Amino acid sequence: MAAADEGLGEQGIVFDGSSVEISLAELLPVTKHPKPPQHYPAKLPVSAMLVDAERDAILTGGYHEILIWSLEGKLLHRIENQGQRTYALDIHPDKPLLIAASGTPGELGEVRLFDLQSRKMLAVVTKADEAIMDAQFSPDGSKLAVAMPSGATRVYAHVGAGGFRLETELLGHSSQVTALDWHVDGNRLATASRDHSAKVFNVAEGRSVATFTGHSACVNDLCFVTQNWVTSVGSDGLAVTWNSDNGRKHKDLVTGKQAMLGCEVLENKVLLVGDAVVQWMEFGNAEMKQRWPMTGRCTTCSSSKESTKTVVIGTQNGKVHILTSDGQSRFFSAAP
Repeated sequence: MAAADEGLGEQGIVFDGSSVEISLAELLPVTKHPKPPQHYPAKLPVSAMLVDAERDAILTGGYHEILIWSLEGKLLHRIENQGQRTYALDIHPDKPLLIAASGTPGELGEVRLFDLQSRKMLAVVTKADEAIMDAQFSPDGSKLAVAMPSGATRVYAHVGAGGFRLETELLGHSSQVTALDWHVDGNRLATASRDHSAKVFNVAEGRSVATFTGHSACVNDLCFVTQNWVTSVGSDGLAVTWNSDNGRKHKDLVTGKQAMLGCEVLENKVLLVGDAVVQWMEFGNAEMKQRWPMTGRCTTCSSSKESTKTVVIGTQNGKVHILTSDGQSRFFSAAP
């Protein structure tokens, strides 16, 4: 035994992997996920949702699948071989490619690429030891940003139908990245984190240019509202606008005890989603334009960039609410 021990040297067994930074999940083979149930025995919270204006459809995350619905709530298609719970969906701006961030909390996180026409998986872009909360194509579709559980944001170059090459990791958060938003210029990227902060990065230079530290709890979502302003929302009940060049607060839009969960911008208004209320606000003067009380706890939101008339809200009780600019609303249950 002594001779064998000496052969190991003072440092023990020599590491022969490609990188000590690679998680165990990334070393394991691609998972073939189980088939989803034909009929859901119970309501499933809507954890991810996307309005697909080009195809007049709404996409929602299901259990080991992605569901595609008509705007009237009719189930059109089911995309299988997906992670247990889906947390973010995005469609390439020019191609029928769907990116989906998913995972099983505490076990596995993935970002998968699907062909919307064949509804088949094309690639697994990345994996992690924890659920991945967001992944978004850049405005021109040339890059893909992924919110990693480690606190890093990975930026991949999109090279071909199913090919991605890691370009850089944007560092600075000390906990899981929860949400992303690309600036229209395709070079700046805003990130939100469980570490109570939000940041803006210069992607080409790989550096942080602004950090906002005005939240006292997890930052759940954020969006660029103008050329130089960002709105972020958090579990502290705060929705606030701040300068994307220096991180200085501009104006509180909402302050309260109710957690703020999501935000989206359309024209000169920002959609703010709270635990049980949805409201449109002018971000210039913080004036509320419309307000919808919700019967189920909200979980996520999406809207059509082409029109303010299609706003959809997902809830904890498994419903998708479709809100119109005239104050009307309808809903359907997002479960087969």
